[in-house]
Amino acid sequence: MTTWFWLIFLMSQDKGGISTMRASKLLGMHYTTVYKMMTKVRIAMQNRQENILLAGLVEIDDAFFGGKSRGKLDGRSQTRSKSA
Repeated sequence: MTTWFWLIFLMSQDKGGISTMRASKLLGMHYTTVYKMMTKVRIAMQNRQENILLAGLVEIDDAFFGGKSRGKLDGRSQTRSKSA
């Protein structure tokens, strides 16, 4: 059970996730075993999210939605200012 929690922890720590190869090395397990475990975790997460709709105040961190816009890039967030 502890291994499952470690794997879920590793999968949730990075926005991009963790590769199966890296997880298998960190956990000291065979690649195929970790691949099957990660697949089961992803399926469980997907099944849970299917019926949940966002409501109320929704905050998104470091994301950009929409097409290309004209203007000069603005600071760290890489947003475009409307002055250009």
